[in-house]
Amino acid sequence: MFENVRADLAMARQQNISRNKWDRHLRVYLQPGTLAVLSYRFCHWMRSIRVPLLRHFAWLPVMIVRGFSQLLTGVHISSKARIGPGFVVHTVYGIFIPPTKIGANCSVQTGVVLNYGVRSIGNDVLIGAGAKLIGPITVGSNVLIAPNSLVTTDIPDNTTVVGVPARISLGRRCSTLTVMGKEERPEGVSYPNALDVERNHPKAKAL
Repeated sequence: MFENVRADLAMARQQNISRNKWDRHLRVYLQPGTLAVLSYRFCHWMRSIRVPLLRHFAWLPVMIVRGFSQLLTGVHISSKARIGPGFVVHTVYGIFIPPTKIGANCSVQTGVVLNYGVRSIGNDVLIGAGAKLIGPITVGSNVLIAPNSLVTTDIPDNTTVVGVPARISLGRRCSTLTVMGKEERPEGVSYPNALDVERNHPKAKAL
């Protein structure tokens, strides 16, 4: 749990905090999104307790922490969800994440709703404000979902999608973090063009 928390805080410092030294080291702990993520990590860890008696009594602190966090932030993250390190709630309120699998270095913004049918989300995914993911779908890695998009079918790797229903919008040769201006692309590293992916991926045409 603690390794995931360290990765969450490190990513939050990149996305939610200014470049000021003191902001990066102190304000990150006061962000509502950080509270939501830490609440999820604690509740998920408490669910992992296998001792029957301790597991029974663990429900009380889980209910208190989760209820307090939801009241303050408006963010519901199921403690049954499996979320990799570097998870960031960029802006709070109106966020719902059911039991699903989410990879490393993913970010969600205000108003994001994942339907119970969502199978999994890959690594390095940014879900923009107001986006909705509906149905039994899978989202690949290095994906950017534009604000207010409605995703109803699978999304391949290395793509940007936008619209209602969401469609592949433009080619991508860089990572999601680079698009956000949060990291430099390593020299010599390239990413597949999403336009090529669209032509070769039959499901992408239906997005």
